[in-house]
Amino acid sequence: TLSSAIFCAGILSWMPGMVVDSHGAKFAIILGGVGNALHLTLYWMIVTERWNIGNINVLMFVLSVLGVLIFVGCALVTGSVFKVIVESCGKGTKGKAVGCAKGYVGVGSGVYVCLFSA
Repeated sequence: TLSSAIFCAGILSWMPGMVVDSHGAKFAIILGGVGNALHLTLYWMIVTERWNIGNINVLMFVLSVLGVLIFVGCALVTGSVFKVIVESCGKGTKGKAVGCAKGYVGVGSGVYVCLFSA
């Protein structure tokens, strides 16, 4: 199923970290952001049938691949943000800064769910 492909993408979660470490946070944020804009647009076009894929097997494959690419794009952005937070904090404040950032992500997720559940 689609959700299992995205779940299995967790195996790739180390790759965005390597990109951030080797190319820097700015590059990874741009790559993840632009990539996700493209991938999410394609996903939207397919599921709203603006781009019709007639073969169900091809449809499932394409949506699974897009789901994995979206996961990796999000990991690029998230990893970069946390790297910048950790590098920017002084001694003894990293835990507080990361905790605040994680709280912000949690609140943002809640708002997102409330906006799109209606």
